[in-house]
Amino acid sequence: MKLINNSLFEFSQKQITIIETIGFFIIFTSIWGNHIISNYDFTKLIYIFDSMLLCVFFFVNNKHASKHKFTKALFMVEFFSLSLIIMGIRFELPGNIAQGIVIGIVFPIYYLSLKPNLFKSKINTIINSASYSFYLLLILSLVFAPNGDIRYRGILTNTNTLAEFASSIFLLSLYAALVNNKKKMAFNIITSILSGGVVFFTQSRAAILTIIVSCVIWGVYYLVFRKIQKIFRRILLIFIASIVCVPILSFATSTLPFAVLSMEEELFDAHFLIYNYQYGSEYFDYNDELGSNTDKINNRMTDFSSSGRSDLWKLYGAEIGLDGHDKPIEFNAQFRTAHNAYVQVAYSFGFLAGLALLLFNLYIGVISIKKNHFTEFSFFRLIIIVNFGMYSMVETVYFPFSQSIALLYWIIIVSLIRSDFDEVNISVCGNRASRMPGTSIPETGNR
Repeated sequence: MKLINNSLFEFSQKQITIIETIGFFIIFTSIWGNHIISNYDFTKLIYIFDSMLLCVFFFVNNKHASKHKFTKALFMVEFFSLSLIIMGIRFELPGNIAQGIVIGIVFPIYYLSLKPNLFKSKINTIINSASYSFYLLLILSLVFAPNGDIRYRGILTNTNTLAEFASSIFLLSLYAALVNNKKKMAFNIITSILSGGVVFFTQSRAAILTIIVSCVIWGVYYLVFRKIQKIFRRILLIFIASIVCVPILSFATSTLPFAVLSMEEELFDAHFLIYNYQYGSEYFDYNDELGSNTDKINNRMTDFSSSGRSDLWKLYGAEIGLDGHDKPIEFNAQFRTAHNAYVQVAYSFGFLAGLALLLFNLYIGVISIKKNHFTEFSFFRLIIIVNFGMYSMVETVYFPFSQSIALLYWIIIVSLIRSDFDEVNISVCGNRASRMPGTSIPETGNR
């Protein structure tokens, strides 16, 4: 198939879709693949390669680029990016410099290539690419790491990483299952059920909460603003598919649901489960293995409500100043980060950087509510933003190539950063939004 048209460097929309499908598949795969190899040099290569792919997307979309206006939110992005770059130069940390360049330069360049009335195709492309990447991960996990024991983590080195990726796939595929046309409805339903099942078997509280929150938001939308009868058949199909797929997934992974509750006695018996990023999960006696450095947090390791995170926030918070730090607080591989994006950024890059990230995310959250036109896309965008905010409070989630929910967040917010975007006209189904009779509420989608 000839990729380039007769006009030099001009691509048809179909060719662009193929290129972006492959590109986003590689990006999503690199995100979870990085948690298999866990090598710093490999991580830097991933950041560079994924950035190059976004530049390729800009290149192939150049003739579709439109006139654009950025809101003041972009200034907060650039200030945050500049903080990363300055601290990276100060401490001679190329990784930090790369993060600043990706957030402050690469993504804004990618934003330039997006056109509002074509954004629906980008969402579809992302959903398809992410789903294909999920199936690759699921197949490899079932083949090479079928035994889930207490908490399933597949071929990845961290259970929570698998849970976060699977929950992101659930958000995408459920959206597509609810609003897409019937052509790929079955595929999206099965994907949402399998990804939700994987989250269930990882027993990650944060990931399970994201699924619950997204289902509640969709429930409110269809009960209050739409007629739920119009999607009743889809909901019924999702329910039936759940009954069939979840037991099969449970058998395939040999995972014991809720078995983690039986760990409580062992946790109180002077042992706790910590995660070693190189050698997997092991039980250590905290008196012998960890030494005095963990005295401040020993009392919290049996607290299932925070898993010791609140004490980590306090320890990191006590070190926050206008200047950043070149090294994390060293305890053990489990405690390499603050498990909070804002605390971690403020500690590593300075108080102003952490404040800029917090204010930016709060601003995005507020305008996503103010600019909600009661379309399915508006609520989908709100779900991505809310779940990113939830994850950022309990994990170090802010860089788009590190976690899938962060990648979705930095892509979806273009509809808020670019003032020429009007989400009333954006529908994953490909139809212009129309007004519901007698109301100011837009109606979208294939019905």
